[in-house]
Amino acid sequence: MRHPGWEQLGLSSDNIDPENLTFHVFWVFQSLMAFNLKKRDVLLSLLFNKTDLPFVTSNQPIINLNADYQKLEAMAEDLLFYYPISPHTAILLNDYTLPQKVRLTENQVEICNRAIIRASHEFVFANSKPFLTYYQDIFPDTAPKHPATK
Repeated sequence: MRHPGWEQLGLSSDNIDPENLTFHVFWVFQSLMAFNLKKRDVLLSLLFNKTDLPFVTSNQPIINLNADYQKLEAMAEDLLFYYPISPHTAILLNDYTLPQKVRLTENQVEICNRAIIRASHEFVFANSKPFLTYYQDIFPDTAPKHPATK
């Protein structure tokens, strides 16, 4: 991998690991996606969770609530993106029936959490271990079990 500007900066291509660029490329891609969503007038709703049950997330943090992640060959007709950004706040994109701010019930939080866990690839994150244990029965069969949770 060679770039003509590297020599001018005193950098050798031997010292550049493309894997280290992944993080930066991800953020550029994410920024472009956010810009395009805003440009297309996508409706964004903030979901507020005031219940005792926190939102969980995973290594697949943005999911389409209309997709079946157990049957990946089936295409979802509509996109309804769900993205938990903290234990008490999430973002929902494309639900034109909701207002911009929504306070969820515990049952609605449960539905969102179960959806994010079913879509996870390897990891599920919560703000405390009891909540991970609470959902352990629905972890995808394909998800590797960490030795500490066996």
